[in-house]
Amino acid sequence: MEIYSNLIFGKQISDFQFTDVDGVEVIASLNVDSDGNLLELDIWKTDFGKLIKLPDF
Repeated sequence: MEIYSNLIFGKQISDFQFTDVDGVEVIASLNVDSDGNLLELDIWKTDFGKLIKLPDF
């Protein structure tokens, strides 16, 4: 796996908020770099705890 240290955050292109099974809100953000290429999917709980379960769709 290559690691690219020269990637620069461009913008957030999508986000989604849901509630984990313990009742804590979770925010998922899809971000692209400055060239518009996918950079990361950032998922974090608003209490900074560990995610228990992704929602079923």
